[in-house]
Amino acid sequence: MINYETIVQPQEFTVEQIFNNNEYVIPIYQRNYAWSSVEIEQLLDDINDIDINKTKKYYLGNLIVNERGINCFEVIDGQQRLTTLFLLLCFLNNQSINEGSLTFEAREVSNRTLNLIKARKARNDKSGYSENLYSQEIIEGYSIISKYFDKKIGNLFLNLIKNFQLSY
Repeated sequence: MINYETIVQPQEFTVEQIFNNNEYVIPIYQRNYAWSSVEIEQLLDDINDIDINKTKKYYLGNLIVNERGINCFEVIDGQQRLTTLFLLLCFLNNQSINEGSLTFEAREVSNRTLNLIKARKARNDKSGYSENLYSQEIIEGYSIISKYFDKKIGNLFLNLIKNFQLSY
């Protein structure tokens, strides 16, 4: 018999609420970060296409966690999306990202890479980063985000400037 009192109901949080003063631990049984440009750019396109004036809520997917302690959660499902959002917020220099906001339980290389990115010391390419010391996949994810913004902002600026008018 199912005890319905123990069934957890999903709650809705903003991305800022998720990262603000919370720590997420990626357990050993989770695979390494592996999103490619296809998944990352799709997430960024989805975010970019939101019309904030018309859409009151936009769902980025599910995050399933197990509470380990006060403001500390083990990520059961949604690690790839959560890591990508972490990288995005780091790229945007968002202050809601704390040093320990996201850690990999048994992957020191991944943690070292996240700390490098959080400290804004990462370059936007994999060259010069030893595979033994840094996660190439996480650096590549960060690079994809950087290139996406360079392209989008560059195109936006180009479209704006083409339509400026001068009198002479």
